Amino acid sequence: MLSAHDHPDGPTVVMAPLLRRFFAKLLDGIIIGLPAAIFYAVVHSGESTANMDINKLTGFVGAVLIVSAVHDLVGVALWGQTLGKYAMGIRVRRAVDGTLPGWSSAGLRVLSATGPQIISVFAVGSPPGLYGLVDNAFGLRKPLHQCLHDRMARTVVVDERAMGPVWTPAAVLPPHPRWDPPPPRSS
Repeated sequence: MLSAHDHPDGPTVVMAPLLRRFFAKLLDGIIIGLPAAIFYAVVHSGESTANMDINKLTGFVGAVLIVSAVHDLVGVALWGQTLGKYAMGIRVRRAVDGTLPGWSSAGLRVLSATGPQIISVFAVGSPPGLYGLVDNAFGLRKPLHQCLHDRMARTVVVDERAMGPVWTPAAVLPPHPRWDPPPPRSS
């Protein structure tokens, strides 16, 4: 498991600060939400607010959540970061070995973060915000600052700026006797 402490063999793994994670999510929301809001305003420009149908608004919010989930899934699975995370210099890694999450971990991460919000919008008709607050409140716990979706997917969000441009799990984690070959013997 990655830790937030120095290892004698390599550099420190630095967890991403919560404020930068917040701003990365905010940037992602602007990237997805602003064009969607403009599209919605253009399509429904002739309607008055009194005639606005709650089903249309619910469908819009649900569609934005689905597009956001796809954005998160593809970005985290392929590069370990979305556009917002890239701008903030943070990246998602597997907590066990420090590699990119891949499709299964990214899918579980997105499903556990966005899935309950999509269900609350479509099935219950309630705003999606409450689950997001609970989910992100788990990130306040130290040392790894894992939100609930990070814990379920077994991922961590690391600060790439503090770790430098090149980071490999081998430089961070001590050798594991089961997976790593023993060092060569010198005669």
